[in-house]
Amino acid sequence: MASSTIIELKELHNSIKDQPELPNGFYKQILQNPVTLENGDSLGIHCGFIDTIQSSEGKIDIDGTEVFTIGYTPFIQNTDNTGKVYNGRGPDTHSADNNFLFDNEAYYPCAGSHAGIELQNVVSITFTRKNSGYGPWGNKQSIFFNYTNASGSPTGKQITLPKNLDPDNPTAVITLNLVVKKDSFVYNGGAQELKDFYRKAHVSSFSTLITTHTESGLNFEPLAFEYKFSLTAGSYEPKHICELITEELTSMQNVAPTAEGTDSDPINNAFLKTNTQIDSITGTYTLEGKTIYVNTSGNGILQLPFTQHFPEANTDPTTIIPGFTGNKFRQFVGSDQVVLEFDQDLQKCVWSQLHSNIYSVGSSADGGGFNEDGTIIVKSFPQEYNTPASNPKFIYGSRHGCVGFNYLLPTEFWYDKLGLDPDICISFEAEKINGSLGTFTNVDTYKVKGGFIDGINTTNSVINSSVAISKNQLYYQVPTRSSLEGTSTANVKCYGLNSLNAPTLEEGYFLISIDGFDNRNKLISKDDEKNTIKSIVSRFYTSNSYTSFYNEGNINQYVHYGEPITISSFTVKILNPEYEESNIQQDNTIFLELVKQPPQLQQ
Repeated sequence: MASSTIIELKELHNSIKDQPELPNGFYKQILQNPVTLENGDSLGIHCGFIDTIQSSEGKIDIDGTEVFTIGYTPFIQNTDNTGKVYNGRGPDTHSADNNFLFDNEAYYPCAGSHAGIELQNVVSITFTRKNSGYGPWGNKQSIFFNYTNASGSPTGKQITLPKNLDPDNPTAVITLNLVVKKDSFVYNGGAQELKDFYRKAHVSSFSTLITTHTESGLNFEPLAFEYKFSLTAGSYEPKHICELITEELTSMQNVAPTAEGTDSDPINNAFLKTNTQIDSITGTYTLEGKTIYVNTSGNGILQLPFTQHFPEANTDPTTIIPGFTGNKFRQFVGSDQVVLEFDQDLQKCVWSQLHSNIYSVGSSADGGGFNEDGTIIVKSFPQEYNTPASNPKFIYGSRHGCVGFNYLLPTEFWYDKLGLDPDICISFEAEKINGSLGTFTNVDTYKVKGGFIDGINTTNSVINSSVAISKNQLYYQVPTRSSLEGTSTANVKCYGLNSLNAPTLEEGYFLISIDGFDNRNKLISKDDEKNTIKSIVSRFYTSNSYTSFYNEGNINQYVHYGEPITISSFTVKILNPEYEESNIQQDNTIFLELVKQPPQLQQ
């Protein structure tokens, strides 16, 4: 009667773990008691357990040494009486009323240029597919580059590949159009980060197209900031870590009393600034001594504040702009609410707010002033001040400002551990303006590639039918002027890409390769024959942090014929469908079954 022996091949007992370059799932098991195969004996995989856990017991581990970085740009929304627009739709004289265009676009502040910096244009970066023809690639994987911008400030660029690139296309070209200091655009991450990017994106290499920047005009560089913070070491529930991050991002870095006087700034927060705070750091690109703001399309500029000419002629500005004192008119730029939450139903992290709300100031009948409940509103106003009141062109303003994320580092924390969507980050690309902007000619501006999209890279107040009804009226009245204020009760949010209650499946199956005994059967792929593959393991049976299988896809139940052989070790490789390392952890175990024939059958 045949007898069987189970042989445990456990990665935690790895005999070659002194080689740190080995990825998880690659190990060698040396047997304390070698096994002998005699004529008629068979050997094959019995079962196995692959460690596909994403985080320990659903928690997110922080080692306490990590520094988390958010690169961002603040924006102000051109709604109501925000400022003066120069966009080629009228003469750029201060007395021209048709320059007061409320286009409801977001505008970013520009940094000054440093003379004498030799510039280059980073046109594009090309990624080459590894092993073309094995399915979609890209997988929304991100890679980060450092560079020095035209204003002389060090910054960075996050590049995210699309999710499903054509498997038959060997390359993917990402257009950048960045103006940078010569030779400053480099990948500056670690070797392991690059290796992980290559593996997850199925990329073998990249190359950058860089040309000389020959333009002699001005370069309106988006003002970029970085905010860094750390978290105490520990294992966190997703809800808790989102709360800690929100507390960090909305904190006042300095709560000391502000100085007396109209020029004192009441805020010291990374993501919310006054326009006078921004004026102090933007450098040389100014209009009448004030920072230049460029819209997301790169074809218009905004002046903040305007100090002498107003739409209504011969009107005291204090009656038009609440808080106006003399020639001082300051506004907030950015967002007062940078909020990361955890959605318990979807098990996803979500940016629930990246914008500043518009609040009601009441009506003259109420005596003015803010409503006690601080109602979040959506304002309706004519697109242009010179539009006849009898035929207004209404648009809705639903936020005062916002922030755009340029990059989130380290990417492993934000995208792998928190499951966020890399598309939350905006991308700027240079846009050459043929003509003039205000008093400037021959200028380079930057547009937000793809634009601001609610729910993808920015948040906003929800605009529905309710906002068309004024809540300050005693009855429902269709508006004829710009006094309408409708309420908004919800935000358009930016949801994470992955749920945190289950591991992310990057492929549909694993391949188990075992060296140590002969293999007459073969797995034939598109380009090669693999005679070490012993099993094909489906990801379908993934539960409780492991993918388990029992005698599944066993393509080689080896039967020995001939003289006895002794086996003292086995080398195991748990591979993805492209015969490369898989994104798994270390607690992997493969069980082999040795079936011995009765002595009379071994003759």
